[in-house]
Amino acid sequence: MRLVAGVVAALVQSSLIAQDPDPETIIKKVEAAYAALESYEAHGEVVSNSIMGDTSHRTVRSFSLRLMKPGLFRFTWNDRAEANAVGVNGGAAWVDKGEAFFYMRATNNISEMASGRMALAAATGVSFGAANTIPSLFLNDFGGGTIFTGGEQLKLTGEEQLGKEICYVLTGPSIMTKELTVWVGKGDFLIRKISRSLERDAGQKPIDFPEITDEMIENTLRATGQKVSAEWIRRTRADLKEGLRRIASSQLKGSIVETHLEISFPELTAVDFVFLPPQGGSLEQVALWRAWGRSIRNGLAGTRLLRLADWETSVLE
Repeated sequence: MRLVAGVVAALVQSSLIAQDPDPETIIKKVEAAYAALESYEAHGEVVSNSIMGDTSHRTVRSFSLRLMKPGLFRFTWNDRAEANAVGVNGGAAWVDKGEAFFYMRATNNISEMASGRMALAAATGVSFGAANTIPSLFLNDFGGGTIFTGGEQLKLTGEEQLGKEICYVLTGPSIMTKELTVWVGKGDFLIRKISRSLERDAGQKPIDFPEITDEMIENTLRATGQKVSAEWIRRTRADLKEGLRRIASSQLKGSIVETHLEISFPELTAVDFVFLPPQGGSLEQVALWRAWGRSIRNGLAGTRLLRLADWETSVLE
């Protein structure tokens, strides 16, 4: 009788294991889940722990994300605990009336970006990747890669409960990291958590960084409130190349852990994506200054920098 019971138990366990989808199927279901959504909202945090030599650094950055198809988004981040507030090291990327904007509290200026993708790209670095993780899966025609790009070696390593959700745990190397771990909800196939190692395997191929174009540099300069000119583009290009070289050759250790909390799918309108910067700034004022800037752009070369402190408009040669 014990032998029969043991055999039955083994068969049941084997059947349950067989029901678990393979990693490729899970990833396809994740992509399908975000493709089927019309709206998405979440709050969360990113914790970065980095070690280089004898120096270690820890940063905790909260974020708030709203998305609606086909291309509306509002992403805010902040070093303080409140996800919706903007502190000294906070900022936002958003779309309003078809125009994309990027705001950094440190420089206290709004930059009009060439596209929504460029606005989110500007926010990706300062948010430790959080501005890209879900938008790259959700938004139509976003382009570029997702967290699964180059992650063909991910394996299903088990299950783990995060809050009320039981998650599949996928782990393995990817093109950018020695170890990527993704927690995917079993019930809805939405991402709850991502952990990226800052290390790279010695045997991994060198990182194939994209070409640094003038457009990318100009958007970076605008986003950080700096002058846009041929000389500044040249200097920034050199700085970026050196920075990427150091990243590729560094002995950086540690991890970045991104967690998505309070996920919901509210009914949203365009008004829900408006971001009002502090110090009394409003998008209506931005629109007025932008219209004035366009009226003189035909005769002047450069870019406009909108400063919230006194709402001056400067045309930088």
